[in-house]
Amino acid sequence: YSLLSIMESYHNQIAAILGHGLQNLNNLSSASTCFDCVCVPRISLGDYLARIRTHSDCTDYCFVLALIYIDRLLLNNPGFTLSKKNMHRVILTSIVLAIKYSDDFYLDNEVYARIGGVSLAELNYMERAMLCMMRHELYVNSDLLFNYIESIEIQYQNHSLLIISFDAICFYTVSYTHLTLPTNREV
Repeated sequence: YSLLSIMESYHNQIAAILGHGLQNLNNLSSASTCFDCVCVPRISLGDYLARIRTHSDCTDYCFVLALIYIDRLLLNNPGFTLSKKNMHRVILTSIVLAIKYSDDFYLDNEVYARIGGVSLAELNYMERAMLCMMRHELYVNSDLLFNYIESIEIQYQNHSLLIISFDAICFYTVSYTHLTLPTNREV
């Protein structure tokens, strides 16, 4: 399998990873946050990610960063929980941050807000809130990036659901001689 073919299907895999933990949750999170919407969105996580990918013209590499950012958000904020009411907005915000941090070109927040189905004011507020909740830690070192990519590759090869724990990020050391760090033009 090529890294490109793995990354092309990543939006469905991240939706499965994130959605797996939400199957048994009710529609309410423990405490209301700026990421909570009034009602559960009707669009599936996979379709929502596909919409963002199609209309934002971002690299697939941003989806890997977004998953890392969501893990950081949860690790730094033990009282924050993902729910059916906030998942779409958390995903949108983490992808916007990833795009701005890693891609050479990005769109105005007004465009991302329209793509994500939120107002510009809401997206701006969520972006600031997530940055603070992540302690402004957007940099991802290559070891962590390769661990996530390796996990995705294993999942893709096994055609099974990979569950990445949001409680702790514990990965094993692997040889990365067969993987190269993706550039904006490779994904």
